[in-house]
Amino acid sequence: YHFRKKVENLNPLEALHIAALAPAPVYFSRQHYGGKVSSKWMEQLRQQLRRLRLRGKLSTENLQSLSRSRLPLVNHRVKAP
Repeated sequence: YHFRKKVENLNPLEALHIAALAPAPVYFSRQHYGGKVSSKWMEQLRQQLRRLRLRGKLSTENLQSLSRSRLPLVNHRVKAP
């Protein structure tokens, strides 16, 4: 839904984005309507990527590459109440 791809094709950054939505999916998803991601949200995701690297779940090369990448979110329109 968010990336127009199957779950098994998500990269770690995209998967972290989906996982970060879990506490309040509707609320957090609405913040990203229009395909826009705030710098604060991206920094939180990058922090999680660094934690994955420290735990040996992500290579240094992948960390560097993903830290520079953007989230290719699908541009969903806000629905009228």
